[in-house]
Amino acid sequence: AEKTRQIKEERDLFISGAVTIFKWKNAPGWPVEYVSGNVQALMGVTPEDFLEGREAFAAMVHPDDVARVSQEVAENSQGGKVHFIHKPYRIRHKDGSIRWIYDSTKILRNQQGEITFYFGYLIDITEQKNQEQAYNRLNEELNLIFGLSQNPIAITDLESNFLQVNPAYAHLTGYSTEELKKLSVASLLDTESQGRFTTLLQDVTTMGSISQCKERFLTKAGQGVPMSLSVSLLPSRDKLLFIATDISEETALTLQLQQRIDEEVTKRMENEKIFHAIFDYAGIGIDVTTITGDILENNPKLQQMLGYTHEELHDLNIEDITHAEDLTKAAANLRNLVGGGQESFVLEQRYLTKSGGIVWVKATVTSVKNRFGEVQYLITMLDDLTEQKRLEAEKRDKDELLHQQSKMAAMGEMIGAIGHQWSQPLNTISLLVQDIEDAYQYGDLNAAYLDKFVKRSLDQISFMANTIDDFKDFFKPSKTKHLFEVNEAIDTIIEMTDQQYISHRVEIHKSYTAHPTRTLGHPNEFKHVILNILNNARDAIEERRLKANDPDIRGNVYITTQVRHGQVCVTIEDDAGGIPEEVLPTIFNAYISTKGDKGTGIGLSMSKTMIEKNMEGTLTAANGKRGAVFTITLKEAV
Repeated sequence: AEKTRQIKEERDLFISGAVTIFKWKNAPGWPVEYVSGNVQALMGVTPEDFLEGREAFAAMVHPDDVARVSQEVAENSQGGKVHFIHKPYRIRHKDGSIRWIYDSTKILRNQQGEITFYFGYLIDITEQKNQEQAYNRLNEELNLIFGLSQNPIAITDLESNFLQVNPAYAHLTGYSTEELKKLSVASLLDTESQGRFTTLLQDVTTMGSISQCKERFLTKAGQGVPMSLSVSLLPSRDKLLFIATDISEETALTLQLQQRIDEEVTKRMENEKIFHAIFDYAGIGIDVTTITGDILENNPKLQQMLGYTHEELHDLNIEDITHAEDLTKAAANLRNLVGGGQESFVLEQRYLTKSGGIVWVKATVTSVKNRFGEVQYLITMLDDLTEQKRLEAEKRDKDELLHQQSKMAAMGEMIGAIGHQWSQPLNTISLLVQDIEDAYQYGDLNAAYLDKFVKRSLDQISFMANTIDDFKDFFKPSKTKHLFEVNEAIDTIIEMTDQQYISHRVEIHKSYTAHPTRTLGHPNEFKHVILNILNNARDAIEERRLKANDPDIRGNVYITTQVRHGQVCVTIEDDAGGIPEEVLPTIFNAYISTKGDKGTGIGLSMSKTMIEKNMEGTLTAANGKRGAVFTITLKEAV
């Protein structure tokens, strides 16, 4: 009884383990005579399903594997064999999944040597097979990368003898892959590189770390090729991986910089020294602060910019060195950064030096977060903008000076125009005054005469006062943009200065569009531009008369307005022969004049600034058939 109980326990332990036992008849379809109870875990069916004929083992073998399994059974059933092992094959689980099977089969024969039964011992090796397939796929991908890589790659033994090389390595050296397998990496180096390479190999094989160097390789033709070489010890610790990069086309400066970058990146992977190298030698100021602004670290460039020592800055808060007027703007950005609203921000602000001076900087502030996503530190990189700001201020001052000079020149023109406008009424008043003496001598000085005298004098004075008002409006500053009619603005200038052009025998021809010419801008600056162009046309016509030695030549200026494609276009063309071709490209540059000593060279420069910068339009110059053509384009205001 004890023996029977022990046998039963052993049987139960066996059939409840990982091995599923089958007993098949030697008949078509391999009818199942016995199957262990754990078959349900393997195939999803019960022993009764097989024993009562509801399921057939052969039907559960994967269709792609049935022929092979049958062939293996047939082949191993010959020659008196009593045992064989199938190559792994697949079965289809009842739930539709695929299981890989290890099958060890024992053959039972009768006294006549005929096969009566097969005993199969099946083990589920699906997980092992999946891992094997994944490994094979990975190996195939690595081999593909190895073969297609543009970088020369080689696997060697610990003495650098080639074991495997990719086509890129062969192409670089000029050797075939078979020839390289008879050589070593060391044998391809020039004499100067041999000693360094030996030391490199010792370091790699001893410490197992990745090392990089730059050496000169000798090709099969004897040509030296500078290479960047990365060497690492493979996990088996009996082979080395070499990855080479051809750097022969780089300049000496690029080589030096690239080597430094490669070395720093490698060190970065090993330790934190890379950060300190960048931090200490950067050409910009860098500080590391807490989220409350306490300075934890600062680099030499920042110390140089602000005049503090490392220790002095370490004892300060960022607010201590920020200009008071910039604190609010900086604080708002910092709150958003710390609150997670943004990863970084850039702003221009002023820092205070130890001596009390001001340094303009472009500050790029980036947050450093811990593993919980909380901002822990702030890194600020500071570009010194002080010189740039100084140059910008100089340019603003220069532009303002040009503007003032242009206004003064225009004022001179306007004063001349006022003189022309006043000449007639002044002459009239002069004649009236002179006539009083004659009236007195001839007895005509009575009340009626005086009334007439006063009325005519007041009319002339009123005309002169109105002229002053018109010119006063012209010089009013206009910082705010206003809607105005381009045609009306041009007419205003012509009416104010028509006497000058009449006296210079210059006729202005107008061809205006009937379409509204409204635009948004600075009307007085626009009038200023029109006046500059008309005065240049007048002077060019006068110059033409002098060159021709013919004072009777009449001049013409043609003004045309159009509205097209949402743009108001104004063209002003004279008949003075045009702008010299050598001057035309620089006509809008400051202090470039075609009038010699008579011109300031600022009118057209300021005109272009007014139109293009202040009114977002365009002002161009070209030569037409009759003379110079100036074109102004402004956005139409709908």
